[in-house]
Amino acid sequence: MPGLTLNPTSGQLSGTPTAAGSFSFIVAATNGVGSPALSPSITIVVAASGTPPSFTAASPPTTAITGSPYSYTFTASGNPAPDFRVGTGALPDGLGLDATTGLLSAPITAGTSTFTILASNGVGTP
Repeated sequence: MPGLTLNPTSGQLSGTPTAAGSFSFIVAATNGVGSPALSPSITIVVAASGTPPSFTAASPPTTAITGSPYSYTFTASGNPAPDFRVGTGALPDGLGLDATTGLLSAPITAGTSTFTILASNGVGTP
C-alpha cells in the first residue's frame, strides 16, 4: 500500500497512505524453523481525502406562488457528502429544508424572506 511500511521486527504497519483504493495483502512470519505462518488475507480501504463542499446546481427560483407546492433541491459536491442548513436569515413559514437531501419544499405563505443555505461536511469552511 503506497505510503505505508511494515516494520519487520515489531510487525507494526504505519505511515501515511498516499493513494486511495482497496489494498489486499497477506503477512508472512518466519523464524527460520519450519514453514512461515501466513495471516488471512487483509484488506484495507483507503478513502480519498476530504474535499470541501461546493454547490453544483443553479440558484433556486426567487419567486413562488402562495399556497402552491414549491420545491428545489440544493446539490453540492464534497467528500464526505455535505449536509445542508440555514446559514443566515430564516425560512418562511411552511417552508422546510431536508438537511440530508438539500430539498427545500412545501406550500409557503405570502411575504419576502431572505436566507442563505450552507453546505458543510467538516472539511474546510462552510
